[in-house]
Amino acid sequence: MAIYSSVTGAVSSLLSPVTSQAWGPLVTLCKNGTLSQFQNLKHGKLVLFEGGSSKATAAFGSDKEGLPIAFLNVLDEKFWVRLALFADMVRSGILVRSERTRAD
Repeated sequence: MAIYSSVTGAVSSLLSPVTSQAWGPLVTLCKNGTLSQFQNLKHGKLVLFEGGSSKATAAFGSDKEGLPIAFLNVLDEKFWVRLALFADMVRSGILVRSERTRAD
């Protein structure tokens, strides 16, 4: 057991700097890829809030009468990575309820 913990400790100490340097670019890549898909929104409007802010970060779509408006409040940047990995907003939302909110 002592050998296992010493090996995992060494691996963890080696991976920590790598993961901390790679996380920012990974989040940016996932977020930008997702937001580029929202640019193609044709029916309705999506308003994006981030970090619990009361000011919208971005809005996609149009305000035509009779079309729905959805609000997405992203509380944690992990949401963008999980959304890109699962490619399904409902599934990634179910897995990470604490990272986003939505108005019902």
